[in-house]
Amino acid sequence: MFTDADRAGHLLRQVGIVVGDRLTALGAMCAGEIVVRLRRRGDR
Repeated sequence: MFTDADRAGHLLRQVGIVVGDRLTALGAMCAGEIVVRLRRRGDR
């Protein structure tokens, strides 16, 4: 997914929430927070 720098923080929070909700739905036993990292296009 691509976004501009102005929206990156909002997008990262949304992705973290969705991933956390999905892990909960799958019954994952994780008590920690979800960390989402952002890369610039072309970085590996």
